[in-house]
Amino acid sequence: MIVISEQEAQTLISMDDAIAAMEAAFLSLFVNEAFSFPVVREALDPQPAVFGVKSGRDRKSDTLGLKVGGYWSENHKNGKSNHQSCTLLLNTKNGEPAALLSSNYLTGLRTAAIAGLATRYLTEPYASSLALIGAGGQALFQLKAMLAVRPIRKLFISSRSLPKAEKLAAEATELGVADISIVSAEAACREASIITTITPSSEPVVFTEWISPGTHINAVGSDTRGKKELDPLLLTKSVIVVDNWLQASKLGECQSLQVDQREALPNNVYLLSSLVGHDIALKESSEDITVFDSTGLAIQDLAIARLALDKAISSNRGVNLEL
Repeated sequence: MIVISEQEAQTLISMDDAIAAMEAAFLSLFVNEAFSFPVVREALDPQPAVFGVKSGRDRKSDTLGLKVGGYWSENHKNGKSNHQSCTLLLNTKNGEPAALLSSNYLTGLRTAAIAGLATRYLTEPYASSLALIGAGGQALFQLKAMLAVRPIRKLFISSRSLPKAEKLAAEATELGVADISIVSAEAACREASIITTITPSSEPVVFTEWISPGTHINAVGSDTRGKKELDPLLLTKSVIVVDNWLQASKLGECQSLQVDQREALPNNVYLLSSLVGHDIALKESSEDITVFDSTGLAIQDLAIARLALDKAISSNRGVNLEL
């Protein structure tokens, strides 16, 4: 079994690599070669933590495995990341462990990469203004993903923490973004053509009246029952793209639609895999508001882990262990 540390994982994959891996994974999903198995996601009462397991298989890339971890909200007080995870890949021929990867960085990377992929499909090539609502650990990943797919020249940052917003602004400057403003959420949303929400909020932080026709929104923060970043009315006025309907309707922004998850997709909801597979084309109108409801699938974790493993093997990285 090959073990890949957090430090090694950070050196193996670029954002462009990650976006390409997400596109390949969703193409596998489109042709029914990739599958995500039922998700485990539970609160660890009385601890302020959420524990989760995501598992799946991609026959096209011959990948099988699971990611385990979750969110420990008090970790930052001890200098640790609140998000903790690792991924186990198995040999599909005999079930033996093939690799164990520390996946904090890889999870951050794939979360942003899938938003970058959706943005590539749902925005005009010249879209150049971005609002980041939230300036936590995922914000820099999201900025890098947007820079990988669109010529971002104006950045609007909104955060409850001014120090975090200022740190993100400094990082954006290093990445070559020249026009950066730290503003309210309303001001950010009114000015940007692309909006990414990355907060843990259980109440809306983005409201319908702030959003101009043609805006694209990546809703990334809502991944658990009870979370909500967007005004529910906004969802009824938007074209919505989801990574997985059952999961989005239970854990994502689509909770607000209050529909039976067992039924067919609502009229304004589409699958990202259908976009990647060119089965549908959006936007139908340049005036459409689009929302990508991102909840995170096992096939994303497996795709990014498999890419890291392949790159580690080709460069003779990682540690080989016998169990």
